[in-house]
Amino acid sequence: MSKSTVKEQKKKSKKGGKVILFLLLVIAILLAILYFGRGGFGFGSGNGTNDGEAVDAMATVADEQTEAPEEIPEETTVSIEITESTIKFGSEEFADYDSFEKYFYENKPEGKDYILKDNQAIKSVYDSVKALLDSFSCAYSEEVV
Repeated sequence: MSKSTVKEQKKKSKKGGKVILFLLLVIAILLAILYFGRGGFGFGSGNGTNDGEAVDAMATVADEQTEAPEEIPEETTVSIEITESTIKFGSEEFADYDSFEKYFYENKPEGKDYILKDNQAIKSVYDSVKALLDSFSCAYSEEVV
């Protein structure tokens, strides 16, 4: 054999090896996608039975788990509506600022934001409530009703 023929055969064998390696890599990737993407190869439930009862039991357990009672999220915003001199704080109502101030000092909810609503409020009462919120460094927004 001549030297050029031997070189050509080596080149052909290298190309053939690369093609086979490439095909094996593609097959491995496809198998991985099939296995991980579908949760297995889909050849049954893995318990050796073929009656479908295991699948029904798993569906019942899944249904029971999703029917857990929903927790009601705690309100993070408290409304303070001032109408003339009356102050409504959440569900509580106060006839004047002094009673509101006393209640607020004793029961100020931690970590709450406030919406300060001006419903034809007396300016001095409205300003006093704002000053109280500012003294506690409370976050609040203002709106006119």
